[in-house]
Amino acid sequence: MLRAAIPSLLTAVRLLVLPLVIVFTLRDATAAALSLYAVILLSDLADGRVARRFDTATRYGAYFDVLADMVVLLSLLGLFSVCGLLPIWLPAAPAIVAAAFLLSSRCSTPRYDPIGKHYGTVLYLLVGALLWGVGPSIRLGICAAIVAMSVLVLSSRAIGALRMSRN
Repeated sequence: MLRAAIPSLLTAVRLLVLPLVIVFTLRDATAAALSLYAVILLSDLADGRVARRFDTATRYGAYFDVLADMVVLLSLLGLFSVCGLLPIWLPAAPAIVAAAFLLSSRCSTPRYDPIGKHYGTVLYLLVGALLWGVGPSIRLGICAAIVAMSVLVLSSRAIGALRMSRN
Protein backbone atom coordinates (compact mmCIF):
# COMPACT_ATOMS: atom_id res chain seq x y z
CA MET A 1 0.00 0.00 0.00
CA LEU A 2 2.83 2.41 0.84
CA ARG A 3 4.45 1.65 -2.51
CA ALA A 4 1.36 2.97 -4.27
CA ALA A 5 1.61 6.29 -2.41
CA ILE A 6 5.29 6.96 -3.10
CA PRO A 7 4.83 8.50 -6.58
CA SER A 8 2.17 10.90 -5.28
CA LEU A 9 4.35 11.79 -2.30
CA LEU A 10 7.20 12.59 -4.67
CA THR A 11 4.85 14.79 -6.68
CA ALA A 12 3.68 16.52 -3.49
CA VAL A 13 7.30 17.38 -2.65
CA ARG A 14 7.20 19.93 -5.48
CA LEU A 15 4.24 21.70 -3.95
CA LEU A 16 5.73 21.62 -0.46
CA VAL A 17 9.13 22.97 -1.52
CA LEU A 18 7.78 25.68 -3.84
CA PRO A 19 7.05 28.28 -1.11
CA LEU A 20 10.64 27.99 0.11
CA VAL A 21 11.98 28.53 -3.41
CA ILE A 22 9.83 31.65 -3.66
CA VAL A 23 10.98 32.99 -0.28
CA PHE A 24 14.66 32.38 -1.05
CA THR A 25 14.25 33.96 -4.49
CA LEU A 26 12.69 37.06 -2.97
CA ARG A 27 15.55 37.27 -0.46
CA ASP A 28 18.14 36.97 -3.26
CA ALA A 29 19.40 33.71 -1.72
CA THR A 30 20.11 32.24 -5.14
CA ALA A 31 22.09 29.21 -3.97
CA ALA A 32 19.35 28.14 -1.56
CA ALA A 33 16.62 28.74 -4.15
CA LEU A 34 18.51 26.74 -6.78
CA SER A 35 19.23 23.90 -4.34
CA LEU A 36 15.55 23.57 -3.51
CA TYR A 37 14.64 23.93 -7.17
CA ALA A 38 16.92 20.94 -7.80
CA VAL A 39 14.80 18.99 -5.28
CA ILE A 40 11.73 19.96 -7.31
CA LEU A 41 13.38 18.78 -10.53
CA LEU A 42 14.47 15.50 -8.98
CA SER A 43 10.96 14.82 -7.65
CA ASP A 44 9.59 15.45 -11.15
CA LEU A 45 12.08 13.03 -12.65
CA ALA A 46 11.43 10.39 -10.00
CA ASP A 47 7.65 10.28 -9.57
CA GLY A 48 6.75 8.82 -12.96
CA ARG A 49 9.67 6.42 -12.95
CA VAL A 50 8.76 5.14 -9.50
CA ALA A 51 5.11 4.74 -10.52
CA ARG A 52 6.10 2.67 -13.55
CA ARG A 53 8.70 0.68 -11.59
CA PHE A 54 6.17 -0.24 -8.87
CA ASP A 55 3.40 -0.66 -11.46
CA THR A 56 1.29 1.92 -9.62
CA ALA A 57 0.84 4.47 -12.44
CA THR A 58 -2.69 5.86 -12.60
CA ARG A 59 -4.50 8.48 -14.65
CA TYR A 60 -5.07 10.50 -11.46
CA GLY A 61 -1.38 10.32 -10.62
CA ALA A 62 -0.55 11.62 -14.09
CA TYR A 63 -2.99 14.52 -13.63
CA PHE A 64 -1.51 15.28 -10.21
CA ASP A 65 1.95 15.30 -11.78
CA VAL A 66 0.93 17.75 -14.51
CA LEU A 67 -0.99 19.90 -12.05
CA ALA A 68 2.01 20.09 -9.70
CA ASP A 69 4.29 20.96 -12.62
CA MET A 70 2.00 23.76 -13.73
CA VAL A 71 1.58 25.15 -10.20
CA VAL A 72 5.36 25.26 -9.77
CA LEU A 73 6.10 26.71 -13.18
CA LEU A 74 3.26 29.24 -13.25
CA SER A 75 4.04 30.36 -9.71
CA LEU A 76 7.68 31.01 -10.52
CA LEU A 77 6.93 32.65 -13.88
CA GLY A 78 4.35 34.79 -12.10
CA LEU A 79 6.92 35.73 -9.47
CA PHE A 80 9.42 36.77 -12.14
CA SER A 81 6.70 38.78 -13.88
CA VAL A 82 5.61 40.58 -10.72
CA CYS A 83 9.26 41.34 -9.94
CA GLY A 84 9.67 42.90 -13.39
CA LEU A 85 12.03 40.30 -14.85
CA LEU A 86 9.45 39.07 -17.39
CA PRO A 87 6.45 40.70 -19.05
CA ILE A 88 3.40 40.50 -16.81
CA TRP A 89 1.41 38.67 -19.52
CA LEU A 90 3.98 35.92 -20.10
CA PRO A 91 2.60 33.35 -17.61
CA ALA A 92 -0.65 33.40 -19.62
CA ALA A 93 0.98 31.36 -22.41
CA PRO A 94 1.77 28.28 -20.28
CA ALA A 95 -1.49 28.78 -18.35
CA ILE A 96 -3.44 28.48 -21.61
CA VAL A 97 -1.45 25.36 -22.49
CA ALA A 98 -2.22 23.85 -19.07
CA ALA A 99 -5.93 24.64 -19.42
CA ALA A 100 -6.02 23.18 -22.94
CA PHE A 101 -4.28 20.02 -21.73
CA LEU A 102 -6.61 19.53 -18.79
CA LEU A 103 -9.75 20.23 -20.83
CA SER A 104 -8.77 18.10 -23.81
CA SER A 105 -7.58 15.25 -21.60
CA ARG A 106 -10.93 15.16 -19.80
CA CYS A 107 -12.83 15.05 -23.11
CA SER A 108 -10.89 12.26 -24.77
CA THR A 109 -8.64 9.35 -24.06
CA PRO A 110 -5.09 10.42 -23.22
CA ARG A 111 -2.77 10.34 -26.18
CA TYR A 112 0.93 10.73 -26.62
CA ASP A 113 1.88 14.26 -27.65
CA PRO A 114 5.60 14.39 -28.52
CA ILE A 115 5.75 18.18 -28.32
CA GLY A 116 3.71 18.45 -25.13
CA LYS A 117 5.76 15.70 -23.51
CA HIS A 118 8.87 17.86 -23.57
CA TYR A 119 7.16 21.20 -22.96
CA GLY A 120 7.32 20.90 -19.18
CA THR A 121 10.94 19.80 -19.26
CA VAL A 122 11.98 22.81 -21.33
CA LEU A 123 9.93 25.14 -19.11
CA TYR A 124 11.66 23.73 -16.03
CA LEU A 125 15.06 24.39 -17.64
CA LEU A 126 14.12 27.93 -18.65
CA VAL A 127 12.76 28.72 -15.18
CA GLY A 128 15.97 27.31 -13.72
CA ALA A 129 17.98 29.69 -15.90
CA LEU A 130 15.85 32.57 -14.62
CA LEU A 131 16.48 31.47 -11.03
CA TRP A 132 20.18 31.28 -11.77
CA GLY A 133 20.03 34.89 -12.90
CA VAL A 134 20.46 35.79 -16.54
CA GLY A 135 20.76 39.12 -18.28
CA PRO A 136 18.05 40.99 -20.16
CA SER A 137 18.90 39.60 -23.60
CA ILE A 138 18.72 36.01 -22.33
CA ARG A 139 15.43 36.80 -20.56
CA LEU A 140 14.08 38.12 -23.86
CA GLY A 141 15.12 34.85 -25.54
CA ILE A 142 13.43 32.88 -22.75
CA CYS A 143 10.21 34.86 -23.29
CA ALA A 144 10.33 34.16 -27.03
CA ALA A 145 11.00 30.46 -26.39
CA ILE A 146 8.07 30.15 -23.95
CA VAL A 147 5.67 31.80 -26.39
CA ALA A 148 6.91 29.77 -29.36
CA MET A 149 6.74 26.48 -27.45
CA SER A 150 3.27 27.32 -26.16
CA VAL A 151 2.03 27.97 -29.70
CA LEU A 152 3.59 24.67 -30.87
CA VAL A 153 1.96 22.68 -28.07
CA LEU A 154 -1.44 24.27 -28.64
CA SER A 155 -1.14 23.63 -32.37
CA SER A 156 -0.14 20.02 -31.76
CA ARG A 157 -3.10 19.44 -29.44
CA ALA A 158 -5.49 21.10 -31.91
CA ILE A 159 -4.22 18.97 -34.79
CA GLY A 160 -4.50 15.85 -32.65
CA ALA A 161 -8.07 16.75 -31.70
CA LEU A 162 -8.99 17.30 -35.33
CA ARG A 163 -7.53 13.94 -36.32
CA MET A 164 -9.41 12.20 -33.53
CA SER A 165 -12.69 13.88 -34.52
CA ARG A 166 -12.31 12.64 -38.10
CA ASN A 167 -11.95 9.02 -36.96
